[in-house]
Amino acid sequence: MLRRTSLALALVVACAVPAVAGDVERDRAALLDGIDALARPGVPGNLVVFGDDAFAVVTGGRPAEPVVGAARAGRGRVVAMAHSGYLAADALSVADDSRGRLLRNAVAWTTGRRRATIGIVGSDPALALALAALEHEVRDDVADDALRGLDLVVWKNGAGSAETADAVADFVRRGGGLITAACPWGWQQLRARAGLTVRDDLPENRALRRFGLAYADGTVDATRDGAYALDLSRPDDAHAGRALRLLVKRADGAAERAFLVERALRALPADDDAFLPAVAKALRGVA
Repeated sequence: MLRRTSLALALVVACAVPAVAGDVERDRAALLDGIDALARPGVPGNLVVFGDDAFAVVTGGRPAEPVVGAARAGRGRVVAMAHSGYLAADALSVADDSRGRLLRNAVAWTTGRRRATIGIVGSDPALALALAALEHEVRDDVADDALRGLDLVVWKNGAGSAETADAVADFVRRGGGLITAACPWGWQQLRARAGLTVRDDLPENRALRRFGLAYADGTVDATRDGAYALDLSRPDDAHAGRALRLLVKRADGAAERAFLVERALRALPADDDAFLPAVAKALRGVA
């Protein structure tokens, strides 16, 4: 469902995380411009948002869990969406499809360009054609060593490898944009017999964790009429890093914050060097 007008959302940051509150507010407004409720393509999974420069964009369920998250990484920018249907080619061809509006907004936000040079990880000819119809230059099935010269990498549903993740992360650090969409619970379900997990084996997570984001293995309920209504979205209450800091301060709302921290602990591997040390430090402080 789209708005009749493209008014920016008035999102108030009640308690700031280290990312500058005004920047987060403006970034969310840019990503959600023209959207009142985000459609639900199938059953989306969820994200963990934990980094200082990462933020939730759209949440569902209760307690609030991110379905769309984003991050700044120096000059680079990242958008992650918890279902591959948010990168469906047909969404770009329907004027009132909120998925297509989100994707168009994400391309503009990550690149800062009206016409961008985009590389797709894996092969998706239909998506490549749909993006090209919007006057972007698109390279389908781009190789790991061919990212230089791109403005944006689009990465869908577990394509690529650990080497791809490292190449994409380096690309973002150099100022590139990344848009990724995956259905994490579905990816894991298809690979359960092989013993693979979203936490340890989903290639996108190897890159996203460096920017304070990670796909997790749950699902997120709609909030109204089978969609994620933005007036019911609570993105500032869905940041695990902020939740941890408020738990340490013994602020009200401990149960929901503990839920977010637990989600993050289950989504991050044992060698995580960002959030897990913060949890360990917090536990030493209250012991």
